[in-house]
Amino acid sequence: MAKQTAPNELETESWQQEREDLWIERHSVNCYYCNGLVDERHCLPADNYNNNDGGDICPACQKTHTKITDVVVHDDGSVVAFTLQSTAAQDWISENTHTESWQWMGRHTLVVDARFAEGLAEGMCEAGLTLN
Repeated sequence: MAKQTAPNELETESWQQEREDLWIERHSVNCYYCNGLVDERHCLPADNYNNNDGGDICPACQKTHTKITDVVVHDDGSVVAFTLQSTAAQDWISENTHTESWQWMGRHTLVVDARFAEGLAEGMCEAGLTLN
Protein backbone atom coordinates (compact mmCIF):
# COMPACT_ATOMS: atom_id res chain seq x y z
CA MET A 1 0.00 0.00 0.00
CA ALA A 2 1.50 3.33 -1.08
CA LYS A 3 1.78 6.02 1.51
CA GLN A 4 -0.05 9.22 0.60
CA THR A 5 1.87 12.40 1.17
CA ALA A 6 0.31 15.70 2.02
CA PRO A 7 0.88 18.45 -0.55
CA ASN A 8 3.53 20.90 0.44
CA GLU A 9 2.58 24.42 1.36
CA LEU A 10 3.80 25.92 -1.93
CA GLU A 11 1.65 23.54 -4.01
CA THR A 12 -1.39 24.35 -1.85
CA GLU A 13 -0.93 28.12 -2.28
CA SER A 14 -0.47 27.73 -6.02
CA TRP A 15 -3.64 25.67 -6.30
CA GLN A 16 -5.60 28.17 -4.19
CA GLN A 17 -4.39 31.09 -6.35
CA GLU A 18 -5.42 29.22 -9.51
CA ARG A 19 -8.87 28.62 -8.01
CA GLU A 20 -9.23 32.30 -7.04
CA ASP A 21 -8.17 33.43 -10.54
CA LEU A 22 -10.66 31.04 -12.08
CA TRP A 23 -13.40 32.28 -9.74
CA ILE A 24 -12.77 35.92 -10.60
CA GLU A 25 -12.54 35.12 -14.29
CA ARG A 26 -15.97 33.48 -14.27
CA HIS A 27 -17.54 36.35 -12.33
CA SER A 28 -16.17 39.23 -14.38
CA VAL A 29 -18.58 41.65 -16.03
CA ASN A 30 -18.25 44.97 -17.77
CA CYS A 31 -19.65 48.01 -16.02
CA TYR A 32 -22.54 49.56 -17.95
CA TYR A 33 -21.03 53.05 -17.65
CA CYS A 34 -17.21 52.84 -17.63
CA ASN A 35 -17.00 49.48 -19.44
CA GLY A 36 -14.36 48.41 -16.91
CA LEU A 37 -13.97 44.71 -16.18
CA VAL A 38 -15.08 44.15 -12.57
CA ASP A 39 -16.08 41.31 -10.28
CA GLU A 40 -19.88 41.03 -10.50
CA ARG A 41 -20.06 40.27 -6.78
CA HIS A 42 -19.08 43.90 -6.14
CA CYS A 43 -21.59 45.35 -8.59
CA LEU A 44 -25.26 46.21 -8.47
CA PRO A 45 -27.77 45.73 -11.27
CA ALA A 46 -27.71 48.91 -13.32
CA ASP A 47 -31.48 48.92 -13.85
CA ASN A 48 -32.01 51.50 -11.11
CA TYR A 49 -29.52 53.79 -12.85
CA ASN A 50 -30.38 53.30 -16.53
CA ASN A 51 -34.17 52.84 -16.62
CA ASN A 52 -34.08 49.03 -16.82
CA ASP A 53 -31.62 48.85 -19.72
CA GLY A 54 -29.80 45.96 -18.03
CA GLY A 55 -26.17 45.41 -17.16
CA ASP A 56 -24.21 45.98 -13.97
CA ILE A 57 -22.77 49.10 -12.37
CA CYS A 58 -19.40 49.05 -10.57
CA PRO A 59 -18.87 50.64 -7.12
CA ALA A 60 -16.97 53.61 -8.60
CA CYS A 61 -19.77 54.46 -11.02
CA GLN A 62 -22.38 54.03 -8.28
CA LYS A 63 -20.80 57.07 -6.62
CA THR A 64 -20.89 59.22 -9.75
CA HIS A 65 -24.26 58.25 -11.25
CA THR A 66 -27.60 58.98 -9.68
CA LYS A 67 -30.26 56.38 -9.16
CA ILE A 68 -33.41 56.94 -11.12
CA THR A 69 -36.34 57.70 -8.85
CA ASP A 70 -39.09 55.20 -9.57
CA VAL A 71 -41.91 57.34 -8.20
CA VAL A 72 -42.21 61.07 -7.54
CA VAL A 73 -44.72 61.75 -4.77
CA HIS A 74 -46.56 65.06 -4.51
CA ASP A 75 -48.70 65.56 -1.40
CA ASP A 76 -51.45 68.05 -2.12
CA GLY A 77 -53.22 67.75 1.23
CA SER A 78 -56.41 65.79 0.63
CA VAL A 79 -54.96 63.87 -2.33
CA VAL A 80 -51.49 62.53 -3.12
CA ALA A 81 -50.12 62.15 -6.64
CA PHE A 82 -47.73 59.30 -7.50
CA THR A 83 -45.93 59.93 -10.80
CA LEU A 84 -44.53 56.62 -12.06
CA GLN A 85 -41.17 57.21 -13.72
CA SER A 86 -39.95 53.65 -14.28
CA THR A 87 -41.38 50.52 -15.81
CA ALA A 88 -40.76 48.78 -12.47
CA ALA A 89 -43.14 51.25 -10.78
CA GLN A 90 -45.73 50.86 -13.53
CA ASP A 91 -45.52 47.07 -13.28
CA TRP A 92 -45.84 47.19 -9.50
CA ILE A 93 -48.98 49.37 -9.66
CA SER A 94 -50.64 47.14 -12.24
CA GLU A 95 -49.81 43.95 -10.29
CA ASN A 96 -50.59 45.17 -6.76
CA THR A 97 -53.42 47.70 -6.98
CA HIS A 98 -56.83 48.13 -8.50
CA THR A 99 -57.30 51.62 -9.90
CA GLU A 100 -60.10 53.39 -11.69
CA SER A 101 -59.61 55.48 -14.81
CA TRP A 102 -60.65 58.65 -13.01
CA GLN A 103 -57.66 58.27 -10.63
CA TRP A 104 -55.16 58.83 -13.42
CA MET A 105 -53.88 62.22 -14.56
CA GLY A 106 -52.39 61.37 -17.91
CA ARG A 107 -50.72 57.99 -18.34
CA HIS A 108 -48.22 58.03 -15.49
CA THR A 109 -49.70 59.91 -12.51
CA LEU A 110 -51.94 58.07 -10.09
CA VAL A 111 -53.89 60.26 -7.65
CA VAL A 112 -55.16 58.71 -4.43
CA ASP A 113 -56.97 59.87 -1.31
CA ALA A 114 -54.44 60.95 1.32
CA ARG A 115 -55.74 58.27 3.71
CA PHE A 116 -54.50 55.53 1.35
CA ALA A 117 -51.24 57.17 0.28
CA GLU A 118 -49.11 56.03 3.22
CA GLY A 119 -49.98 52.36 2.72
CA LEU A 120 -49.36 52.64 -1.01
CA ALA A 121 -45.98 54.30 -0.44
CA GLU A 122 -44.98 51.66 2.14
CA GLY A 123 -45.84 48.86 -0.29
CA MET A 124 -43.75 50.49 -3.00
CA CYS A 125 -40.78 50.88 -0.66
CA GLU A 126 -41.06 47.27 0.52
CA ALA A 127 -40.93 46.21 -3.13
CA GLY A 128 -37.64 48.09 -3.55
CA LEU A 129 -38.95 51.08 -5.47
CA THR A 130 -37.37 54.47 -4.78
CA LEU A 131 -39.70 57.35 -3.93
CA ASN A 132 -38.91 61.04 -3.92
